[in-house]
Order: sequence, then structure tokens, then C-alpha cells
Amino acid sequence: MTIALAEWSDILTVLHETYDLWSPGLRKDEYQEYIWRQMNEPWARRNYKFFVLKKDAKVVCSCKLYTVSLSRKGKRYQIGGLGAIYTMKKARGNGYASEIIREVVEYCFNNSYDGTILFSDIDPLFYERLGFIEFGSADFGAHLPKNQLISEYEPHAVTYVEASDVPEMISIYAKWLRTQPFGFHRSELYLKYKLGRERYLADHSTLAWPRLEITYAEENGTKTGYALTERGGHNLRVLELVGSEQARRQLWSKLVENAIAQRMHKLRGWESVATDLFPGFRLEKILNDESTQGRTFAPLTYSQRTWGRPMFMPFLDELDDLFEYFPCPILELDHL
Repeated sequence: MTIALAEWSDILTVLHETYDLWSPGLRKDEYQEYIWRQMNEPWARRNYKFFVLKKDAKVVCSCKLYTVSLSRKGKRYQIGGLGAIYTMKKARGNGYASEIIREVVEYCFNNSYDGTILFSDIDPLFYERLGFIEFGSADFGAHLPKNQLISEYEPHAVTYVEASDVPEMISIYAKWLRTQPFGFHRSELYLKYKLGRERYLADHSTLAWPRLEITYAEENGTKTGYALTERGGHNLRVLELVGSEQARRQLWSKLVENAIAQRMHKLRGWESVATDLFPGFRLEKILNDESTQGRTFAPLTYSQRTWGRPMFMPFLDELDDLFEYFPCPILELDHL
């Protein structure tokens, strides 16, 4: 058996089974439309492939392949991103998932990719046996002060991210990326693809999927940083916070002030967001005096994620040292 690009009828066969597992609060017709829209986005038409493995003309396993670009020290590397690996229920126990992963990795190796990456939602040992190595995959938590006086600070009005924000975001991100050990290169089409997925879920999911909010930092009237956040209950999740050092300090203060004023209990996010707080891992390290006055902040806590754990298989020796960086700089929005 060998992999083949899926026909839409093959994809519908897979979606019929994955609906209960991966449909984020969508109706069945919306789930199909969600996938169809993704595949027909301008970025996806060039960088998204849906592979299937068949036996006796029937789909037994499937895997998506995204072509992404990793930036490191001013050089870009073409990386194959594996996702949505699924074995049909009646075909399980035959090693088909391992087989399709090996086939897709071989496809990447033979087509001038520089490595492959995936984000594991299962025990990473399965992927380690196939040659993948795990990056850091911790979540941070920052408990906010309770029962302490809140200043006269007025929280900013909520600003949802829109397609019109993309050019500004790309400009800020590109400058920030040059200061990082490595990270995903982003084009406007790539970012529109990512934000479009989130917007569709926010508009259609019955799970009250949060819309992404954006907060900007400005220096001398110019936007020099931004933070992407989403709210869930009393938690504010920080998906990314990028910009100049001064901009990031300004953003941390804005986020904390807003969260406290809105009676939120905790900031959360991937470890990549908390690099500004290393090595002390306390919010006071980065906040301005107005934000810390009269308040006591507990140290950050860390926990191992059970989902979205980045794992990498480099094809080039020069990429082997990416595993040495802590915290891992991969941002949550780049999760495949």
C-alpha cells in the first residue's frame, strides 16, 4: 500500500468518523464546510495536502500535510507539518498509522523538505518510535492578585482581530522573529488562513468558541507590538505576545491591568509566551510600576500539556540543536 492524495469523497469518508472526535461544536454540514473552506484558502491550495492510505480500494488511514517554513538565524527551512492522523475504526490494530506517517515522512524527504513536525495529542512515545523528538511543551499559569485594591484604571474596550490587522501583524512579527532562536515564518496568506479557521469556529461553534482579541503596543504613535488573547471563564489565555522589548513590557502591563479590572483569576498560555519572564518567572519582572503597586504576584506555575506537544524530525544536521532551546519558542497559533 502507498499513500495517495485524497479525493473529496475519501475526505468525506474520514470526516464521517472524525466528526464526534474532532468537530469543535459544529453541525455535520458545518464541519464539512469548515474543512472544505480550509482546503480552498489561497495559502492552503499550495501548502495543504490530504493523504489517504487505502486497502482494497477503501480508506484505512489518513493524514494531512502542511508545507510550512521555519526561520532560524535569517535562513528559512521548508518543513512538512503532519496533522490529523486518523485510522478508520474497522482498520485499527494493523499498524496503518505508523505506515502512513513513514510514507508521508518519506514523501517529504524525497521532495527537498528539511524536516517534519507534528503536534502530539497522544503519548509522544508512539511518535518517538518513528523518529520524532519532543520539544518543550509546558503551559504556564499566572495567578492574578485577588481582594486587592484596583486602581482607577479603566479597562480597554475589547478589540477583536480582523483581516485588516494582518499586514500590521506580519510587519511586527517579522521584526520580532529576527530576535528569536527559531520560529515559523509567516506570510499574509498564512496568517489569514490561521485567523480564518479561528473566526469560523467562533461564528459557528455551539461551544462558545472565543473570538481572538488583539491588543497593540505603541511607541511614538507607531504600533511596535501586539498580543493575541482569548477569554475562557475567569482565565485569559495569551496565544502570543510579540514586538520590541519595550512593546512587550507595555503589553504585559496592559493585559494584567485589563485582566484584574475584569476580575479574571489567571493568565495562561504556552511556555513560548513566558520567555520574557525567564529566569525568575515572576510577572513583576516585566510589569511597570503602576501595575505592581500594592499588589503581590505569585510565581508562575508550569504544567505539562497533554495536547499540542511539538515533535520534530530534522533531516539536516544543522537543525539538531533546536532541541536545546528552553523555553520552546513555537507559538500556539502555529499549532497545526
